[in-house]
Amino acid sequence: MNLRPDQSRRCRGRLAFAGVGLRTLVAGSALSLFAGALGASPPVSREELPTIAEAHAPGRVMVKLRAGAESELDALVKVLEGEVSTRFTLVPGLVSLRTGVSAEEALRRARSRPDLIEYAEPDYVWSVARVPNDTQWSQQWGMFNIGQVVNGRIGIPGADIDAPSAWDLRTGDASFRIAVIDSGINADHPDLAGNIFVNPGEIAGNGLDDDGNGLIDDVRGWDFLTNTNNTNADAFHGTHVAGILGAVGNNNRGIAGVMWSCKVLPLRFIGPTDGTTEGAIAALQYAVAMGAKVSNNSWGSPAFSQALRDAIAAAGQAGHLFVAASGNSGASEANYPARYNLDNIISVAATDSNDALATFSQYSPLNVDLAAPGVEVLSLNATTGYSFSSGTSMASPFVAGAAGLVWSYRPAWNYRQVRERILATARPVASLAGKVATGGALDLGRLMNEAYLPPVIAPVGTIPPSAEPGIPVTLTVSVDPREDLVLPGTVVANYRTDDGNWAQVPMNAIGNNQWTAVVRSRRCGDHPQLFVSLQAQRAGTLTYPAGGANAPMTFLAGKVVEVARFRFESPEGWSLADPADTATAGFWSLAKPEPTLAQAGGCPEGQSCASTDPRAGSSIGAFDVDGGRVTLTSPPVSLVARSGVKLSYWRWFSNNQGGAPNTDVFRVQLSPDNGATWTTLETVGPTGVEAGGGWYRVERSLDGVIPFTSNVRVRFVAEDAGEGSVVEAAVDDVTFTALECNEACPADFDGSGFVDSDDFALFVDSFARGCLGVGVPVPQCQASADLDSTGFIDSDDFVLFSEAFANGCP
Repeated sequence: MNLRPDQSRRCRGRLAFAGVGLRTLVAGSALSLFAGALGASPPVSREELPTIAEAHAPGRVMVKLRAGAESELDALVKVLEGEVSTRFTLVPGLVSLRTGVSAEEALRRARSRPDLIEYAEPDYVWSVARVPNDTQWSQQWGMFNIGQVVNGRIGIPGADIDAPSAWDLRTGDASFRIAVIDSGINADHPDLAGNIFVNPGEIAGNGLDDDGNGLIDDVRGWDFLTNTNNTNADAFHGTHVAGILGAVGNNNRGIAGVMWSCKVLPLRFIGPTDGTTEGAIAALQYAVAMGAKVSNNSWGSPAFSQALRDAIAAAGQAGHLFVAASGNSGASEANYPARYNLDNIISVAATDSNDALATFSQYSPLNVDLAAPGVEVLSLNATTGYSFSSGTSMASPFVAGAAGLVWSYRPAWNYRQVRERILATARPVASLAGKVATGGALDLGRLMNEAYLPPVIAPVGTIPPSAEPGIPVTLTVSVDPREDLVLPGTVVANYRTDDGNWAQVPMNAIGNNQWTAVVRSRRCGDHPQLFVSLQAQRAGTLTYPAGGANAPMTFLAGKVVEVARFRFESPEGWSLADPADTATAGFWSLAKPEPTLAQAGGCPEGQSCASTDPRAGSSIGAFDVDGGRVTLTSPPVSLVARSGVKLSYWRWFSNNQGGAPNTDVFRVQLSPDNGATWTTLETVGPTGVEAGGGWYRVERSLDGVIPFTSNVRVRFVAEDAGEGSVVEAAVDDVTFTALECNEACPADFDGSGFVDSDDFALFVDSFARGCLGVGVPVPQCQASADLDSTGFIDSDDFVLFSEAFANGCP
């Protein structure tokens, strides 16, 4: 198969322009020099990143003291080994501190005292949006488009990847390797040479294979077309591509790549017109072996190669992300390799400076992921200059560079995470709707700004599965702000009972980034639901569990007790037949069934269970139920004065074998009067997946199904109603449970056993203080006076207390 570089619109002359363009809000403006008029967004708090010194002033922190804690400032300063720099009057309690320890250590120490401070954060360094000083930066509309004229084309503001917003966070990584699998690359181009990979295991020019990889003097990549170390041949296409993703940035020369610093690995396998599958795989194999996490592949063909697909898939298993151009025929289908359905490929279409899909770009919502700038893109040429070119070849390296930039920012990510974030942050573009999978274009600014680490909420301990009504349940979580700021007073427990609306209970800080709240149920049988939420400066609302109100934690008010349990290891009073049974074979027996296509093989609990004649016989119907019904009936069970009763059991039923399948049923029935009358609880069959064999665990509530008496029985009836069907059934571990509650009296604050005037005095004291939710420490409050668990002691609690005082406990 022949593989061709995407044909580009060749150089239209070098353009020298000394201005640096930024997007402007002035209507009709074209280019304006950067003069500090554009304000930057707040930089990310990067407390855990190795580049933290770039984010804020070293040895300085900002601290907001809680109301009433100003007298403790001197003690806090002593803990931080520092001094007060500025006391602010505009924001009471806000101070700037110089510390004798690192900012990281100061923040750790300060945040360990949530009783004294509302928040502590670095003293951030603020700047205008970061742009490079490269002389032709203003012509790089794909990076930042303000509607300027570029090579005769007028763009529209915002039709770009928003690179400056990303560069506020990171501009590159001098150790990150990106392979450019392409034609040759001019590794000596003055705007690229500093970012060319140099093999540390090879000694240049000694004619030896120093690193033992079978290639001699592969110092700066390899030419797999001629099998030499000269990667400079046919260098226009490869150099142009390499410049887009990795031209040296901010060097006061020419252009800036997506990554201002990186290590571009030149791998040539394409000549003046084409290359082969052999060369492409060899180049990819070398890229993976040399530790390149990303490769750009601006080449393709309509031909499918299984060998190439296997190689790309294997590269993915090695952790490699393969970025590919979709092709330039304008077809509604991508070329290969972009078209392969592999999770380590990003397939890229091209757009112009007006956010229109390029007329030449191949597209497909099935196998093209997103688009990037690809029309009249300025980059490096094969000598020492700069040229404009167009093609999906130019779009692909924007995405490859973005992958390298975000991956260097988040080195712990894997290729799946990098790919997912690039696609998830794509900017919606009308012309791409229905044309590419994301319906959008690369948004480098959003990609990087959403790559920070948001706060993490984690439970401390576990919520008990059940608790007696009125007994407080303590919910404790840890909150790690990581690279964000948790807004003061926003950590709350969200709580509701079965019949109530959601209410918020403010959580109290208890040190070590832990927060706690107390909730309680009011009635036996309630299933209180809980989740924790907070507001972060960047992440917005976060919850634990992640589903929030849609997937909360829950516990049961009361205790589930076992009333009766039958494991069928012995008869235990069960009847294996009934006078009304009519079957001639397949009677119930206690044993371990032998497996057939229709019969269970073994029991889910213990060594024995109840089954319809457990023998296998010479055929699947040799010992099945024949000619009528067989009945398994329990001994009497007393459910007198019980509530919340549930019945659970394992069952097996099969009727889908034989010459006339799917004609029979299996019934589970209940009797409140020792078998005089029966109510059907469930019917299995004659069709459905559960009538085709398999053990199923069933749990059913019996509340309202039958009266709860001292003579409740359950029976299991398997019936053969037709000729030619094979009926087999089995039952195991039949259990009755009920709910018990020793209801506490939450209004009996002093534990005297009565709700009296002493309790009233305690309640009034708590009511007057307000207690929870207003910053008063819990020990100074009668916290249990918050009878409805809203986090406040208010008029609703007064009504509940009055009821308890007048009538006893609820």
